[in-house]
Amino acid sequence: MACDDEDPFSPLERSLRAKAAAYARFGHQDPVEATEKARRTFLSRFEQQADPEAVLDPTERQRRAQALLTAHMHTLAAKSAKARRARKGQPKTTGRQVADVLADLVERLLAENEAAG
Repeated sequence: MACDDEDPFSPLERSLRAKAAAYARFGHQDPVEATEKARRTFLSRFEQQADPEAVLDPTERQRRAQALLTAHMHTLAAKSAKARRARKGQPKTTGRQVADVLADLVERLLAENEAAG
């Protein structure tokens, strides 16, 4: 999809499309195998932070990297909690609204597929 100032999909629709695509992909692939390289790359970031000179014993490097990963995840959790508190007064999306968006999305996707040929 081209980068447009006027995206025809709402954030909820984009999220649902992405989830559908992920489920379709992992219906044909092993998700653990498919994401192996990404996980290794993500974790290597923390190993690099823990031991940039690569002088530590591998066990100690791994222990420190795990501590940095845990700290990172706790920071994300704190930010998430803050964001949830900020949204607390906003109206929630109902199941009916999600179902309506899904129905519209399915109709759009079917129309796009028919138009494509």
